[in-house]
Amino acid sequence: MALILVIDDDIAFSMMLQSFLERKGYNVATAGTATQALTNIAKQKPDLVLCDYRLPDFNGLELLKKIRASLPDVPVLIMTSYADIRLAVKVMREGAVDYITKPIQQEELLELINNTLQKNKPENKKAESKTVNTQLPTQEFVVGKSSESKTIMEHIKLVAETDYAVLILGESGTGKEYVAKRIHEQSARSKEPFVAFDCGTVTGEMAAGEFFGYMKGAFTGAIANKPGIFEMAHNGTIFLDEIGNLSHENQVRLLRLLQEKKVRRLGAVKDTDVNVRILSASNENMKDAIAEGRFREDLYHRLNEFSIALPAMRDRKTDIKIFAKHFLEKANKELNKAIEDFSKEAFLLMQQYSWPGNLREMKNVVKRADLLTKGNMILPDALPVELRVEQYKTNAAADNNFIPVEKKKSLKVTKEEVEKQKIAEVLLQYQYNRQKTAEVLGIDRKTLYNRMKKFGLI
Repeated sequence: MALILVIDDDIAFSMMLQSFLERKGYNVATAGTATQALTNIAKQKPDLVLCDYRLPDFNGLELLKKIRASLPDVPVLIMTSYADIRLAVKVMREGAVDYITKPIQQEELLELINNTLQKNKPENKKAESKTVNTQLPTQEFVVGKSSESKTIMEHIKLVAETDYAVLILGESGTGKEYVAKRIHEQSARSKEPFVAFDCGTVTGEMAAGEFFGYMKGAFTGAIANKPGIFEMAHNGTIFLDEIGNLSHENQVRLLRLLQEKKVRRLGAVKDTDVNVRILSASNENMKDAIAEGRFREDLYHRLNEFSIALPAMRDRKTDIKIFAKHFLEKANKELNKAIEDFSKEAFLLMQQYSWPGNLREMKNVVKRADLLTKGNMILPDALPVELRVEQYKTNAAADNNFIPVEKKKSLKVTKEEVEKQKIAEVLLQYQYNRQKTAEVLGIDRKTLYNRMKKFGLI
């Protein structure tokens, strides 16, 4: 069993990662300092090192050099904040395999660790020198078979070869960031940073500070110099999600940046040259926002040299099974299960559901169904109530032979079914932490255990 060494001076964070990775079948050791880590490395010879860039005694670059001197073949993954992305890229150029930004998304981390260990097996190593990848960890991108999906892929390939600013439009959950990453991966900037930023999470001066950076003392709380996301993405790609949420003042600042290709940190007296490609996205009709005076038309045209519209899931029914199978494979890996497929009845429910949350909702639905399923096939009763209720209404006056015989006795959703799915949902949300799950549900751990046992969740 592979041994992973987690190096971070945040003890609670290290323990959380240790618990999560041990549940996934890994042996895990921890260290709070670089000095302690080097002692562990000499004794335990880990298969992979997961290291925070900033440590109390010395930084990730210095530690990497020492690890390389003693165990040159051990892969090192760097954990960093967005503010340290450039430093992480520098460490990667010195031999780190990849980096992941905090706050850590556990599923993303697990995928990164699995892929790294797989590539590091002797039979999978290439004889030629390794090419350093300085972008964010590559995300899987599933290609549908519908005409809409084929058009999207053609447009991605076409525009990736240019340096156009691309505006990606679509409802929430349709995969706008995945498309942005795909464009970056196929572009000439692919080996440079990809920085994603959600414009809906911050406003006013806070947004300006994140965009353009600031100098120490520029405002209350600015205790050190900080580069903005445009500086961090220099020579690479920046993805601005929910661009329509930008304040008027920050729209003006962004327009000036696009025109002059320079940024000035808050509190600074000099500009800094930046060379970035801009990809942006919105889930609203930008022309309506312009007509209502909420978005500048000149900025819109700067951002929209090329646009890609992502259809809602309800408009690409032929792709549902492809995406559902993909999410099932990922859920199987995460939960260590081997469910083979969806029953015909379950698939019909999924195919005729409207999917208001699009791909994001489907991913969550499949993960929950995977957890609830005991056999090798996902059945209708493992799907959320809303899928079944919608279908029952749709087929009230029609032939509903797709409903299993045992379900024809009653179309009423029972209290126990609702309770079972609620428990499963919270368990997944908190990575099977029973104490936290019990707290969220308002019950004690013993009651939770009994419910899980009753519903077949353990």
